Amino acid sequence: MYSSEGELVPFTRIIDPVASKGAVENWLCQVEDVMLKSVKDVVEKSLQDYSKAKSREDWVMVWQGQAVLAVDCIYWTSLAEEAMKKSGLQGLQQYYEKLNKEVSIDSFYLGWLRLHD
Repeated sequence: MYSSEGELVPFTRIIDPVASKGAVENWLCQVEDVMLKSVKDVVEKSLQDYSKAKSREDWVMVWQGQAVLAVDCIYWTSLAEEAMKKSGLQGLQQYYEKLNKEVSIDSFYLGWLRLHD
């Protein structure tokens, strides 16, 4: 399955349209089910890979955009909560500054990709 940006999310299994015996609604339900499972699979794999990646920049370049956004949300929530528990408002401000640097780096990479697409 391809996104509008051309990113590939491979199906986790092959769907046989013949098995639906002409019942298009059954086939479409199977396609929807495989689409959801396939995206979930990619997000789970990218989440596992995030902690192993040499750098965030390398990780962002490897995974599909939807997976990157989902994992970013998971880490943002976890790390923001951790910063508040450890250092309160000051910890949250420090985390905010770190995130601003990451956004700048991400924006640079996205701009570079658009220019070289």
